[in-house]
Amino acid sequence: MMNKNKDHTLFVEKYRPVSLENYIGNDHLKTKVSKYINTGDIPHLLLHGKAGTGKTTLAKLLVSNIDCDQMYINASDTNSVDTVRNQIKVFASSVGFKDLKVIILDECDFLTPNAQAALRNLMETFSKHCRFILTCNYVERIIDPDYADLFRLLYDEIDSYGKGHIAEVILTIAKYELSDAQVVDKEINAMAMLIEILNITK
Repeated sequence: MMNKNKDHTLFVEKYRPVSLENYIGNDHLKTKVSKYINTGDIPHLLLHGKAGTGKTTLAKLLVSNIDCDQMYINASDTNSVDTVRNQIKVFASSVGFKDLKVIILDECDFLTPNAQAALRNLMETFSKHCRFILTCNYVERIIDPDYADLFRLLYDEIDSYGKGHIAEVILTIAKYELSDAQVVDKEINAMAMLIEILNITK
C-alpha cells in the first residue's frame, strides 16, 4: 500500500515511505534495517551511495520506527565545528525523554575536517545512549582513515529489481494524481518509453 502525506505537494515528500514495507531498496539492506527496528536498537550507521537512492528516507524511516529522541541536521547547510559543539553535543549530553537518542547527520561529506574530528569524539563519548546515522554521497570525503570503523557500512544502491519497482510506483502515482485520462495515457506512455530506454525493469 502506497503511503500518502496530504500536507505536502512535492511528490518526494508526499509519497515518502514511513514504513519499511513501502521502502524501495535492496532486500539485504531492508533485512538488516528490519532487525534494527525489531530490536529497537541500532549501531552507528553510515549510509553512502549515489544521490537519490533513498539514504535520507531510510534514515528517517528507521528513527521513526524505534523508541528514541531524535535530531536531524543537514550538514550541507551547517557544516562547521560549531554545529557539532553547540547543537549535536548539547543534544547528545542532555537528559532525554527516551533511553536512546539518534542523530541523523545528512550529507556528512560536507563537514569540515575539524567538525569530523569533533564528531568522532562525541560518538565515542556518548555511545552508551546515543547513536549516529550519517549519510553521504562521497564516502572518500570522510577524512579519518579509521573513521569508518565506528559504523556498520550499508551500501545503499538500487538493484535491478528496485529500479523496476521504482518505475512501477512512478506509474501508479501518475495514474493517481492526473485526472485527465488523455494526460495520464500520455504520461504513462512517456514513462514506459523511458523505462525501456534506461533498461531499468527486471
